[in-house]
Amino acid sequence: MPDEYQDAPEYPSEHHYNKIFERLVGDIEDGGDANLRGLLAYGFYKVAKREWVAQYREKNGKPPTGEELQRYAEMWTKSQLKSTEDRADQVLAEYAGIVIQSEEPVILRRALKGSFRSGVIQSIIANVVYTLMLIILAIVLLFNGVDILSIFKNTSEFKP
Repeated sequence: MPDEYQDAPEYPSEHHYNKIFERLVGDIEDGGDANLRGLLAYGFYKVAKREWVAQYREKNGKPPTGEELQRYAEMWTKSQLKSTEDRADQVLAEYAGIVIQSEEPVILRRALKGSFRSGVIQSIIANVVYTLMLIILAIVLLFNGVDILSIFKNTSEFKP
């Protein structure tokens, strides 16, 4: 066991158990999933608790009792817990920004590469469809007695 944990109080009994974890993370014992935001917020709570224990030890020359730890947990208000959740949100947002910023060149390269290829393919398909429609129109007109070539020939000879 590392030296820093030598004087740590034993894990409090069920009677001293606090519900901070469940309030921040949720109840994961019943098959629920732990959420990253809640786990990060709980980590901030534990850092604050550790600092409080160190200050208590320095001031009193001994670690806090289980009852004192319980009172510490109970003094955390909803707004303090919300602050740890807000801090977790901020850290996650900063991390997401860093990830997006580092991946942006790759994303842009893939997007531009994909859009050029798909644009060319779309243009080719559209041209083939348009040409087929013109051919079908010419065949329909021809079966109905309209000679398109004669019409173009006569209009080119027309002089006003």
